Amino acid sequence: MSNVYLYNDNKIKIEDSAFILGSFEAIHKGHLKLINKAISENEKVTILIFKNPEELPKNNNLLFMDLNSRIQILANLKIDNILVVNFDEKIKNMSGIDFLNSLKLMGAQKFYIGKDFKAGKNGELNSEKIKLNFNETVVVDLLENNNVKISTSILKENLVFGNFSFINENLVANFLIKIRINFKNQIFFLEKFHNLPPGLYIVKLIYNNKKYHGFIHINFDKNIKTQLHLFNQDFSIADIENCFLEIIKEHRFIISESTNVVNNQEKSEIKKFFLK
Repeated sequence: MSNVYLYNDNKIKIEDSAFILGSFEAIHKGHLKLINKAISENEKVTILIFKNPEELPKNNNLLFMDLNSRIQILANLKIDNILVVNFDEKIKNMSGIDFLNSLKLMGAQKFYIGKDFKAGKNGELNSEKIKLNFNETVVVDLLENNNVKISTSILKENLVFGNFSFINENLVANFLIKIRINFKNQIFFLEKFHNLPPGLYIVKLIYNNKKYHGFIHINFDKNIKTQLHLFNQDFSIADIENCFLEIIKEHRFIISESTNVVNNQEKSEIKKFFLK
């Protein structure tokens, strides 16, 4: 089980650990190369993730994957420690050297970074400068898919179009997001999560450590709430706060009111997906 620490806790001391640096808005296969190298070369590994990457200037206050989902995925990768950094005014204005030195004071033996990683205010410190100032730093070229570098920005572009087949092909685990459900089986995404296109998406609901198979129907009419349909539901819903939605793939998109209806044959087709 991974230990989770908060960066602003001055009492933190993580001894004899290599630190993997990045915002880790998503955990994709390019990151996995970085993570695996750190794990293979060190007894203990700590990964740094931002609590609120949507606050980064490049992200326009939009969320790709929430903190709890990312922590769960990293825990499944057997990461020893997860260090959560809140991107606040202090961090925003801190120099790269000061930030990395603060991690050294916490116990970082060495840093593992991707070649495109930058630290400090306005990204003042690139990977070459980090290596120059902290010569024990290991710089890793991230993986490519069909000669295109795997990046969170590409995954975000595909999220806008609901292309979860592509997204999950490049993530280390299927896309996961924290949601809320009401007694009508209507689901509510986090406020800063990007709106998905109308359509049917094959999903698993994760609740009380159990997975339930089904699909969500994002209505063509934006005024109608997203509906969750489960095939193996064995609980009644009052108002669940803490559950996760694993989005496996898009089944079809809805481009008009006339294609907004889900018939029994289509439900049967989706159900067969889980019987493969």
